[in-house]
Amino acid sequence: MREKMAQGTLGAYVQSFPSFLVDVKTYEFPFGVIVPFAAKPGVSAHFDFGAGSVGFTAISKGADSKRIPTLLGVLDYLAAPFATEERLFLENGAEGTHHKRTGDGDVVLTEKGNAEALTTAMPLAFLANAPEYLYLPSKPDLTRRIHGWRQELLKIGQASPVIGHYSDTNADKGTSLTKALNDGVLDIIAGRKSLSDFDGLLRSWRSGGGDRIRREYEDSLASEKKGKQAK
Repeated sequence: MREKMAQGTLGAYVQSFPSFLVDVKTYEFPFGVIVPFAAKPGVSAHFDFGAGSVGFTAISKGADSKRIPTLLGVLDYLAAPFATEERLFLENGAEGTHHKRTGDGDVVLTEKGNAEALTTAMPLAFLANAPEYLYLPSKPDLTRRIHGWRQELLKIGQASPVIGHYSDTNADKGTSLTKALNDGVLDIIAGRKSLSDFDGLLRSWRSGGGDRIRREYEDSLASEKKGKQAK
């Protein structure tokens, strides 16, 4: 997708925000963000916030107790916050090899840095990472534009009420159910199916496990509410 954007053969594509930041560091073609808009007057557009994390890193119960402090130390290093030497190295590699400093102290990746530092930083971030920040070395104008787009998304953003809750059925069938529904929606968008086919897609999603997922989340939400009231 990124290569097609750079070549000018693709006008837009869907991307996660962390990967988007890697893209804007790697490629020089003009970037933009399409803020969701309403299909017709009187209808409000919405933007769905992410879950805030993609998972967690665990240390096995069977791990050698003598190694646990070392493993925790590694994770602590990977979670170093912005503006620390550790974070500078994790994101931009070694100075003189992967990045260099400009006269005002900004960081500029070298060719080797673009090839090695960026591709290494992303997988490491899935083990442990710092609180999110927005910093694009040597690209202050683009940084300001991205900040502006995020402010617009915040105005129409909505968080899922089930973040932090668990559904057995969703863990077992959620991915396949969502894929089948999304594939059907893409067929409608591409003209391979008609809009009237959506009702059937939704019925299949509900009967295949969607209704059960909803009930399990509703039960979890009710249990949480009851627990708070008891306090």
